[in-house]
Amino acid sequence: LDELRFISRERSFSLEEIKTAGNGLESYGLANPRWVMKITYENGTSSEVKIGQQPTTHQVFLLTEDGQKIIPLSDAMTAALESKPASNSSRT
Repeated sequence: LDELRFISRERSFSLEEIKTAGNGLESYGLANPRWVMKITYENGTSSEVKIGQQPTTHQVFLLTEDGQKIIPLSDAMTAALESKPASNSSRT
């Protein structure tokens, strides 16, 4: 998904911050993510991110590969994810 390169890490917050506020990954739909996206690079290495949907607001969030940052995704990104076949969304 080319759209992934436009994700703004500036809007991210840490897992520690949500734990301090009394929340967990479940609050962001990331305990049981809607999508798990594996990205394989040309050099053979890969990364995996989890994307979940908040149960109450339906806002979509990405959990970084290291599991330490949560990034809210735009409605446009969500629409792009929903429109891509699973086989295309797992590779770049």
